[in-house]
Amino acid sequence: MKQRIVAIDILRGFALLGILLMNMSSYAMPGMAYFNPTVYGGDELWNRLIFSLNPIFADQKMMALFSMLFGASVLLVTNNMEKKGESSLWFYYSRNAWLLVFGLIHSILFWEGDVLVIYALCSFILYWLRRMLPKCQLGLGLFIFFIPSLFHVWISGALPDLQSADWQYLESFWQPSEAAIATEIALYQGNYTDHLSHRLSDGSIGQSLIATFLFYGFGLSLFGMVDRIQQILIILFIWGIQIAFSSWWLGRFQYGPLEWIWRCLSHGRWQPLQKKQAVQIHSN
Repeated sequence: MKQRIVAIDILRGFALLGILLMNMSSYAMPGMAYFNPTVYGGDELWNRLIFSLNPIFADQKMMALFSMLFGASVLLVTNNMEKKGESSLWFYYSRNAWLLVFGLIHSILFWEGDVLVIYALCSFILYWLRRMLPKCQLGLGLFIFFIPSLFHVWISGALPDLQSADWQYLESFWQPSEAAIATEIALYQGNYTDHLSHRLSDGSIGQSLIATFLFYGFGLSLFGMVDRIQQILIILFIWGIQIAFSSWWLGRFQYGPLEWIWRCLSHGRWQPLQKKQAVQIHSN
């Protein structure tokens, strides 16, 4: 087993737990409630407070941290192989092609908020940018960062020219009708076939499996039934399950279950899973 970098594992775990704070309302409530607290989720002070604190402490913060760690993994994987005189090209693209497969399965079958597909697609470009001069990387990063801001400026300039029909569409999008909300709730509380049909027409994983089981129709059908305060309790519950399971699992095995499958597929051969000391204790 190669020595893991504990600091990176801790940061990755912290980011994954924090991402659930971002995603919980998307699992549990109609989509626009993520952006507009008046759509759904309760008008009580505590519900509004939770909505207001999420952008301050979680929204995009944990995603940024996770993205930086993904970028670090790009360098770690390629540099370690190249230091040994091996070409990193085939393994790198195999690794991220399988990541794309996992992301597509997750996105199509479970939850549309998947980010693995985005990371995988970006990784195919990042490989060729990793040797770029730092100042060039900074310039390119700033350019990409400000593209949405420039787009918003352009949209703002176009608003005065919108027709009444356009305004009505935007208003119905920002503040869906009760009928539209009821339809969305019924869809997610319905059976899996209906949900999957909707997913295909629209065309991290452990959290999604638990959360979708709790909220969607193929599980407990709690979608649209919990406010933001109750969602915090559910987040703590899921955190507890993940931390307890991870502690138990990683005390016995080198990698998480999906990480191990990913490694086997990326290397094209079976990878040892049990820790050496666990194997020795079992044999004794």
